[in-house]
Parts: sequence; structure tokens; C-alpha cells
Amino acid sequence: MATLGLFPHTQDDLLCFSINVTSLTKRRLVSILEASSNVDIICLQETRHLDINTGRAKQVAKKYGFFCALSNPPPLRSDGMCIRQGGTAVLWKMNLGKATVYRHQSCHRNIVVKFKSFIVASVH
Repeated sequence: MATLGLFPHTQDDLLCFSINVTSLTKRRLVSILEASSNVDIICLQETRHLDINTGRAKQVAKKYGFFCALSNPPPLRSDGMCIRQGGTAVLWKMNLGKATVYRHQSCHRNIVVKFKSFIVASVH
């Protein structure tokens, strides 16, 4: 049995972290992934990501052995910056395999990832 912080667990347990990131930057994503080597699933809220950043986030996640799915981005202001809070993501270890991702077309506040035997939702 291993201990992750205060939570003892076995290798058979599925560990899921949920983090409000208040803006997902590359540095912040790398910090989260480096601190999450024993975690199977990471749910992020308030990513405030832009469409242009989704590819980069997926590349960084892949480097650390994770798949990454992001919600639709939050709405933009006229200057191209995010207008308000929102944006969510689910990252999962590659050994969990591919999954089906569901995004609500008009909503940037949730994303759902369906695996063979369970479902994970990240909601802000």
C-alpha cells in the first residue's frame, strides 16, 4: 500500500484529483502533471483556455503520459481575451486507454469523458 498525502491506496485504486486552476498556463500544467505521477485522472476547472492553446495542452499532457480533453473555450472579449471564467478539462493516464469525449456545443463549463466502465465529468 502506498500513501499519497493523507490518502492510503493500493495500485488497484483509481485516483482522481480535481483542481481549480484559475487560468491554465503551460507552467501551471507542467507543475500539476509533475505533482500527479501517481494520479490516474485529473479534472481541471476554470482553465480560461483559448482554442489556440488546446493543441499545446495536449502535447504537454502526452509528454507526461496523459490524454487531455478540454471543453469548448470560454467566450472572448473584442480584444481576444477570455471574457469570463470557465473552461474545464479532463486528463487521464494513457494506460486507461482511449475514451469518448462529450462537449456541450454551447457550454464552456463542463466536459464529460466516458470510459468502458465509468464516466468522469469536470464541471465549473
